[in-house]
Amino acid sequence: MINCSYCGSEGLHQERVITFNRGEDKKETIVSIDQETGEISGEKNYKNPSPRRQGLTIIFRCEFCAGLTLMNVWQHKGETKLAFEKG
Repeated sequence: MINCSYCGSEGLHQERVITFNRGEDKKETIVSIDQETGEISGEKNYKNPSPRRQGLTIIFRCEFCAGLTLMNVWQHKGETKLAFEKG
């Protein structure tokens, strides 16, 4: 279960998925998809969770406090990492 980073509730809704695509140390291409509208854009408000490779961020909005929780996925030295942070 993923809980809100602000109030701890379980009432999270996926709001946006952002992919950061690049080879090691190359220029990245950002693709952001809005869950509600399906709009695809090059989101620039969020940072790639990986300092050198591709990454993925899923943004959740809490239905109780409206806080944002970010779920970040990235690779580092052959390991896949997963972390949550406040948005």
